[in-house]
Amino acid sequence: MVGLTPTTLRRMHDTGEWIPYHISKGGTRYYSTEQLDKFLNRNQAEKKVVGYCRVSTPAQKDDLIQIITVFANRLYG
Repeated sequence: MVGLTPTTLRRMHDTGEWIPYHISKGGTRYYSTEQLDKFLNRNQAEKKVVGYCRVSTPAQKDDLIQIITVFANRLYG
């Protein structure tokens, strides 16, 4: 995702250059969105948000419209 090998990420962690947000018991390193944004020099305005809404049957189409409306209101204010 950031174009770095696991070895490089491990070295960066060992040197304190980039500390993971969380490390699992198995040793998997997790980085927060904020850490990735800072590392990649991205600001909040450049972020894209993708929403996904669905229902199980065509009979629920009215429910889908309501879900989309609520979702859009929360996303865009």
